[in-house]
Amino acid sequence: MNKKSQSGSKAAMLVAIIMGLIILYILFLPPSERERLLYNQTVNETSETGGTTEGNITLLLEHPMLLEYLPTTEYEKSIPSFSLYIKTGSAVVKKQDFITVKNSWFATQTYEMIFPVSDLKNSDNFMLNFNLDKAQGNLMVKLNDKLIYDKEIKEANVVINLDKSDIKDQNKLVFSVSSVGIKFWSTNAYELSNVQVLADITDITKQASKTNFIISSTEINNLDQSTARFYVSCDKKLELDKLEVSINNHLIYSQLPLCGDYVQQEFDPAILISGENSMEFRTKFAGPTTAYYTLDNLLVKLKLKEPVYPTYYFDLSSKRFDKITQGTKKIKLRMLFTDDFESKRAELRINGIKTSLDTTKKEFIKDLSDFVKQDNNAIKIIPSANLEIIDLKVTYE
Repeated sequence: MNKKSQSGSKAAMLVAIIMGLIILYILFLPPSERERLLYNQTVNETSETGGTTEGNITLLLEHPMLLEYLPTTEYEKSIPSFSLYIKTGSAVVKKQDFITVKNSWFATQTYEMIFPVSDLKNSDNFMLNFNLDKAQGNLMVKLNDKLIYDKEIKEANVVINLDKSDIKDQNKLVFSVSSVGIKFWSTNAYELSNVQVLADITDITKQASKTNFIISSTEINNLDQSTARFYVSCDKKLELDKLEVSINNHLIYSQLPLCGDYVQQEFDPAILISGENSMEFRTKFAGPTTAYYTLDNLLVKLKLKEPVYPTYYFDLSSKRFDKITQGTKKIKLRMLFTDDFESKRAELRINGIKTSLDTTKKEFIKDLSDFVKQDNNAIKIIPSANLEIIDLKVTYE
């Protein structure tokens, strides 16, 4: 390598070192000075007296985005009253208005009555009931191919108890009449009306109830404590079981409550979400019986943190402050918002002095010259409604 190429390499290395030092210097500058240097925002102009004057300088540039408004730190979500209960009552499982059966040497007529039982576990005391309009011979009844009745009937109203062990999900009753024997000239026949299969059905569908309540994103973002509260009406003489309460599928309460008393249960606010939240109450009464819980004055109480609104700072040198007091320079605050026409309201505190922001425009400009002081200055924004700010800028101009 000749001397000329060596000197060229050394020169390139020296340039690279100098550039690296310049970049490090820029990185460690204060933001306002760095922006002024990079964007050439300080313009030196020759004054009439031969001196120089400063152009517009950015003293502060921030991007706050959303400032959330909290009119209070306590919120209550009301939930309508409802009852959980179990109730047993007589129900018609199947009904047929008329049935006719016959038996003779020349013709036989039977009748099939099909009936389902949708909830066999919670059904009991099955019976067959009908009125007798005409009777000749023995009436025979089969339940699922098992003969359960074979008798000549004399009374006008008949009740036949059905053994629950013979009952299935799908069932068949077959009505027929006994043979006439050697009396070929006669006919045995029965005419029945208002034929019903009855059972005691226990309704367990009301042992649970689910409802929803809404929580805003502002409430979620500032949530500190959460409590569920409700009043319980019940009869302690009845067969009661534990009451369980879940929020968003998280169990928050599982106890036998006191009848005629309030339940107040604090729970982890982390299980709540922004938007729709579900709340479920359920129990399991011992049955068959009649029992209930009536739940009134239901509330989900939210306690929010005290809002901490940001404070922004900028410095003002003695030289620049003097020019502001002389009236030759001004300090301007500019805010750029996300939308036009929407109302934007806030309280501004400039070095502790209160002033206001109230506009529907996309940009807000305010002269802060009467509020500033030498050296350190502070701006605090306390919104009167949710406020979305794209840029917050303070300039010396």
